[in-house]
Amino acid sequence: TVKFLCRYAERVAEVTSLEVRAPDFSLTAGSTLDLSDTSDPRLSLRVESPFMPLKVVKKIFPGAILPEWISRSLFTLLKEGDVRLDLFSLHGTLREIRDLDLPENAGSLLLHVSWKGIELLLEGSSLPFSKVSGELGIEKGSLFVKGVEADFGNSTLKGGSLVIKDLYAESITRDIAVQGEFELEDLLCQKKTLLVPDFAATWVDRFESISGKLDVDFKVRQEEGQARPRIVDGDFRFKDCSISYKGLSLPLSLGEADLKIDRLGKIDFWSRGILGKSSFEAGGSVDASLQVGSSRITARADMNEITTRFYEGHDL
Repeated sequence: TVKFLCRYAERVAEVTSLEVRAPDFSLTAGSTLDLSDTSDPRLSLRVESPFMPLKVVKKIFPGAILPEWISRSLFTLLKEGDVRLDLFSLHGTLREIRDLDLPENAGSLLLHVSWKGIELLLEGSSLPFSKVSGELGIEKGSLFVKGVEADFGNSTLKGGSLVIKDLYAESITRDIAVQGEFELEDLLCQKKTLLVPDFAATWVDRFESISGKLDVDFKVRQEEGQARPRIVDGDFRFKDCSISYKGLSLPLSLGEADLKIDRLGKIDFWSRGILGKSSFEAGGSVDASLQVGSSRITARADMNEITTRFYEGHDL
């Protein structure tokens, strides 16, 4: 059903209220069309809706006027779930709205969307995200995704965000923040996604097996053309980890480990664990070049194990 009120006076056509109700969706809208300049009339349009199934949104949403990243890249990643149109607004002349792909017309589009219960499979991942919730917005040529929460495997993404300050730039920069509690086995399934920044990507392929927990709070930035995002800063806290690593023949267990990276690239680390039958505690720091640093290690070594491996010609 469709209900609307409209009026026309002094070359201005106004739809003061519009309600559309269908079996699987509903929305409200209002619009004004100013015909004072018949060569390029001015339109103001506002549309809102309650939560509706994602498949319905994909059918009715005007993807042609959105940036390609939204209509093609993002929407194709989203599967099941519900989406609410908090606000979809167009404001400008018909020529400006027709040419939304031009940066000077960026202010003509305003979009705020919320979602919940979304299923999402990122490119490069073998483990889908479920119960995804969050918000997306486009305003004055900038895009933001914030308040993202999700589950994957036995892991929880507690907070995620994405900011693209200029959707019209020749070289787009993405700023991404992640907070969560992860199982390391689950993270291996995400090793080719944005959850694994550049400094860690070279390590993960060398893990033969890994288990344990990781609490993270980090920010990364991805410039156009970069295969992986670059770490900006972060705090990584490991607990109860068992690791089998190529080139490390003895089993490694980490009871606790902390890794902090600041905005200058300096890395501070501390760990406590067992290598083979020898216990240790290690800490230190290294600069961004990974060339200058300091460390301190205390250990209670099992000399029988170490001596045996040394005489048999094995590495640790």
